[in-house]
Amino acid sequence: MITRIRESLDLDTIFQTTVTEARQMLQADRVTIFRFDLQKDWEGEFISEDVVPECNSVIAEKVYDYCFGENFAPLYAQGRVNAIADIYQGKFPGCYIQILEKFQVRANMIAPLLKKGELWGLLCIHQCTAPRHWQPSEIEFTSQIAEQLGVALKQDSYLKQVQEQIDKTDLDFLIEDLPKTLESMKVGTERICEIVLSLRNFSRTDEAELKPVDIREGLDSTLLILGHRLKNNNERPAIEIVKEYVTLPLLECYPAQLNQVFMNLLSNSIDALEEKFKTIQQRYLKLSQRCPKIPLTIWISTQAVNNLIVIRIADNGLGIPEEVRSHIFDPFFTTKAPGKGTGLGLSISYQIIVEKHHGQIKCSSKPGEGTEFLIEIPSGN
Repeated sequence: MITRIRESLDLDTIFQTTVTEARQMLQADRVTIFRFDLQKDWEGEFISEDVVPECNSVIAEKVYDYCFGENFAPLYAQGRVNAIADIYQGKFPGCYIQILEKFQVRANMIAPLLKKGELWGLLCIHQCTAPRHWQPSEIEFTSQIAEQLGVALKQDSYLKQVQEQIDKTDLDFLIEDLPKTLESMKVGTERICEIVLSLRNFSRTDEAELKPVDIREGLDSTLLILGHRLKNNNERPAIEIVKEYVTLPLLECYPAQLNQVFMNLLSNSIDALEEKFKTIQQRYLKLSQRCPKIPLTIWISTQAVNNLIVIRIADNGLGIPEEVRSHIFDPFFTTKAPGKGTGLGLSISYQIIVEKHHGQIKCSSKPGEGTEFLIEIPSGN
């Protein structure tokens, strides 16, 4: 039994599948998993890799980067994903650039792999041939993959614990904890499979032309990818998703581009709800009063009206003032703090819906009540 479990949850297999799928999805030059040596200070090696022929392999390369411990380790330990568009355009320490140059890295995205809250390793996405501006959806992909690899690391610890108890013939432990451990592994494995499938469905890298698709699949895949942002955390409660789907005809569209629109709109809704919770909570803290429960909800609905497919994405955030709402589809317009947004998400979404799909995207909002985006796409595209 243990052998069969090990075969289905083998870490090396999970790692190799992850880097292969991730590199194809992200169209990156190299995707690797780096593991720290816990006995040494931030020294480690690359243990799994998928790389294009034009780039050198880094597998089994040992690295000691003291710059990492000084500049990045504390941030990664908090779960932060770091995306660099061009190593020569930021104010990075020379020692850090030397390490990246050694591995032909021009742009990279790094996500921490946490095992029981401790920094175990890194998921590294490398672009070797040219600079690359990482899209918000790509950062979400990487963050979600890293989170699920953390689940796999935890399950591997459980499995080793089970093996130790079997070796000790601790029957009381087996009777009490083994069913729970196996169920946890089963759920985690299914979750990883769901993520891989959703990333494939989301990116649809093989579908650059118009294809008939069920847009509900794209919406659900986007929600799954954003799942870690919807869960409760140390700063706020969970965000509720209310889906009101109806049966729709297949829509001729550019699937990956349409999914990018869903990602932009849902990410903005999550940002708005997080800002709402923070604002209201701070208001009550200043008054030294207990903060009441703050509902955080996103509604997603689909309809077929005449010859149109209609999608609505709404939230009960603080809303958008009219002077801001009238500019939200303008390129580079953003109200977010520096480093939080590019100001391109909604502008790109407008181009995808209006120019690519000959549809419409509208925004309506009531300050203090929430915001709704309405998408209409001709079903005869």
